[in-house]
Amino acid sequence: MFETHPILLSKLLDEVDAGFMQLPEFQRGWIWDDSRVKELLISILRGFPIGAIMRLEAGGSFEFKTRKIEGVSEHPEVTPQTLLLDGQQRMTSLYQALTYQGAVDTWDERGRKMKRWYYVDIQKALDGGPTQEDSVISVPENRKQATNFGRDIIFDLSVKEYEYHRHMIPTESIFGSTDWMLNYFSYWHSQECEHPYGDVIEFWKRFESEVVNRFKAYQLPVISLDNTLPREGVCVVFEKVNTGGVVLTVFELLTATLAAEGFNLRDDWKRRSDHIKEQGQALQVLKGLTRDQFLQAVTLLVTQDRRRKVIAEGTTNRRLVPGVGCARRDILSLTRSEFEKWADVAEEGFKQAARFLTSLHIYRAYDLPYAAQLVSLAAIYAEMGDKLNPADARGKLERWYWSGVFNEDYAGTTETRMANDIQQVPEFIQSSGDKTLDMLEQAIFLPERLLTLTTRRSAAYKGLHALQMKYGAKDWRTGYEISLDSFFDNSIDIHHIFPQAWCKKQAENKLGVPIPSHIFNSAINKAPLSAHTNRIIGGDAPSRYISRLKRDNEKVDEAIRSSDIDPDALERDDFVSVFISRGMALMSKISDAMGKELSDGEQVFKAALRDSN
Repeated sequence: MFETHPILLSKLLDEVDAGFMQLPEFQRGWIWDDSRVKELLISILRGFPIGAIMRLEAGGSFEFKTRKIEGVSEHPEVTPQTLLLDGQQRMTSLYQALTYQGAVDTWDERGRKMKRWYYVDIQKALDGGPTQEDSVISVPENRKQATNFGRDIIFDLSVKEYEYHRHMIPTESIFGSTDWMLNYFSYWHSQECEHPYGDVIEFWKRFESEVVNRFKAYQLPVISLDNTLPREGVCVVFEKVNTGGVVLTVFELLTATLAAEGFNLRDDWKRRSDHIKEQGQALQVLKGLTRDQFLQAVTLLVTQDRRRKVIAEGTTNRRLVPGVGCARRDILSLTRSEFEKWADVAEEGFKQAARFLTSLHIYRAYDLPYAAQLVSLAAIYAEMGDKLNPADARGKLERWYWSGVFNEDYAGTTETRMANDIQQVPEFIQSSGDKTLDMLEQAIFLPERLLTLTTRRSAAYKGLHALQMKYGAKDWRTGYEISLDSFFDNSIDIHHIFPQAWCKKQAENKLGVPIPSHIFNSAINKAPLSAHTNRIIGGDAPSRYISRLKRDNEKVDEAIRSSDIDPDALERDDFVSVFISRGMALMSKISDAMGKELSDGEQVFKAALRDSN
């Protein structure tokens, strides 16, 4: 499958120049700056190793769209023999500095693009020791270094005679040094002054022996992969060896393979994502959708379709029936025709999924409990379409969704879960009688978990926020139920009921002691409220801020009840009563959403308060 052997740098550069070694299209562009190019050249000059490169034999069972290394002239008739997987930055730098007959496109330390020429200072290269570190220099595109905003030239190599006089050989002349050498000899033989370092021929011979021949004899270890390596293997290999620090995504690898079929996946995704962004608040929950997640949904539909076709053919050999999945190997198996057949279906599935989530009061990507469950939801909508409209079907879908959120089923590796969803959930929704899902039977939510929901890092925390709005929670200042428009217009978010500042003050606490942060930061002490309402609340006791709220809303008590809080207990600053009763009410809502009997949590909440004094 692979072998490692050394190859002369000069031979590798010849292959690059001829177009025989190219880059797969998914490789990023060249990004090395001026200082790194100089360091690379100095390492070779001193005979130091610069690491191995890895390349893949072209051809095989699949093809990538390829491109030439930056600087290589077009060879439209040339078919690449190998694809460079690891070593792009080094090979591009070396090609541009040693072979390309033009100024090198690079960057300065601030990331600004510039063009540079590289030279070897012959005398410093021969001195050895620390001076060799400065033996490679770069100069601007006009070959002049200047100060005073370009008015004062301090170093000039703009004509060949200046190169010979300063003993500065261009790096692109190293491998073909004969012409430069002869002109160098001719220049010094024509001078009235003597060569500063003795006999010019002996000086050059020493440089040729110690430096030029080192470049010509320099070898790089090359790991060669044969073309039997599967697509998934190429993706894994690239991720493991990519020294540039940028992980190759499955989207980029599929982009390269579909490009070989004449399809631009990157442009297709941009068109779809731009369309989603144009929908505004209606599809706000999809703003965080990634291109890899979109491919997962498409792949679920494609593999489901493949499976159905094989089963329809009447095969009796179960081993011949393909599985349904959206793992990397499944995505990389997509063909252009399959993608084009199912991509629009998947996109519509995501739009319908977004409308479903909006109806559950999940409006933003920021509040989405699980992106993976969104992929499943989109695939289910793409699979079922209008069959999800009847109330019974809609109720089953909601039960599946909330069970996944509160049982926190999508927290780990999710490919298997998503594959099961696309196969099992539609069947469950269309079934009659008592048929259910193992996922629903096993789902559970304990009152103890409610006590630990303190931040958005938890999917259940986000789910509980949405669930309160779904069950009619109103903003306390306006008294209005929260809708799509009011959510964004009034900046609805999760806010403390008993403010943190108040909870920390022992003097104002009816318990006589500060309330611990893990208690007052739990979801039980939080409700969906507008930014304006939260500013009115401030850090005061409820007994103080309720009177301020009543100036704007005479029916504030009704609004407070919509958040499962007794307004009288709240106005008495009775943290214990409010905490216990509200925790029980939230457990009841979760139980209803999941469609199963759960503990009311009363004893758990009392014990938590008792343990916290």
